[in-house]
Order: sequence, then C-alpha cells, then structure tokens
Amino acid sequence: MELSFLRHGDAENHAPSDFDRKLTDKGIKDISRLGVLLSKTEASFDIIFSSPLIRALETAEIIANTLGIKHHIVQETRLECGAHLLDIKEILKEYPSHKKILFVGHAPDMGYITSKLLNVDNKINFKKGSILKMETSFIREGSATLIYFLASNMYIDQT
Repeated sequence: MELSFLRHGDAENHAPSDFDRKLTDKGIKDISRLGVLLSKTEASFDIIFSSPLIRALETAEIIANTLGIKHHIVQETRLECGAHLLDIKEILKEYPSHKKILFVGHAPDMGYITSKLLNVDNKINFKKGSILKMETSFIREGSATLIYFLASNMYIDQT
C-alpha cells in the first residue's frame, strides 16, 4: 500500500471560524505547483481523504484536479485537527480495495502519524504544503518505509 500525507497549503489567519479558513493566493499557488510536480512524476491516487476544513478540502481539490481524479475525494471528519494513527487505521479498514491513498490534513497530526508509522523518535515537521509518501503492508507503528518527503520550500519558488 502506498500512503501519502499532505498538510494543507497556506491559509487565512482570520475567518469566522477555524473551519472556514480558506487558502490564501500563496497557498493556492504553492499547492498548484505541487500538483504539477506530482503529475510530472506520474503520481496517482485511488482515493483522497481530506479533512472537511475548507483549507484542507481546497488543497485536496487542487491536487485532484491537477491529477484528473476529482471524483475520488472523500471528506473525512476523522482527519480534522486532532487526527491519530488509529483514525488512519479505521479509515483504511473501511476502504480495503484502495492501495494508493492520499490523506490531506493538518499539523501537528500529519507529523505524529507519519513519525509513528516510520518509527521516527521525533515528530516530522510538516510545513504547510509538505507531502510525505511511504509504503507499508499494514498499519502499525514502525511498519512503513519512507519513499519521499518534500517540504514545501523544496518545490516552491520563494520569490
């Protein structure tokens, strides 16, 4: 199974609620660039699970549109702020036929979950727009192998 974890792009600081925070122009541009990079590597996902918070959902939609898989986004409340490894395990049990999966969520959750799967002592620092891909046969601490981790400053023009 190939699991990828993506933190949403740069978002507004102020909105009526945390749920309603949208991507900024910078966030849209950065995630669009990531989508292009993923398409050049022929990345594909059977399904995309996204936190229903607006900034995460917008991030998932940009990636899905760029890769031509928009109809594969599932809003998943277990990916809201505070997600845990057990939530990932439960989601995957409900979708056993999918083998290439993207989770779009929040920090520090993405860092904690991936650190546990990779058996890394410290939490992985997911800056906004960072993505990590791993392979694993099952969901258990220390079961995964890192394929790549791209911090957003690795693919985003800083100008």
